Amino acid sequence: IETAGTGPELLSKMRSEGSFSGRALDAFKTASGCYRLAWPRLKLTELQVMVDQDMFVGYGATQDDGRLLVQLSSGGKQMRVTGTLAQLVVE
Repeated sequence: IETAGTGPELLSKMRSEGSFSGRALDAFKTASGCYRLAWPRLKLTELQVMVDQDMFVGYGATQDDGRLLVQLSSGGKQMRVTGTLAQLVVE
């Protein structure tokens, strides 16, 4: 994480990038990918999400309204995950 300044300026200049992985998440067996944060924008790439026996791949980003939109596919199956970072909804 990199940033500079004090007070509100500290958050507005925050930058971070890296990778993540997780297991036994609410709707997903596993999830992994890369992220780039340039506050308040979050971009997700190289996403791989296991749901039951299906591996979904895709990408995501925060929208103008601050909500996260993730689009994933596995063969002919499509999945969208939307919401705030605190409360995502799988469709």
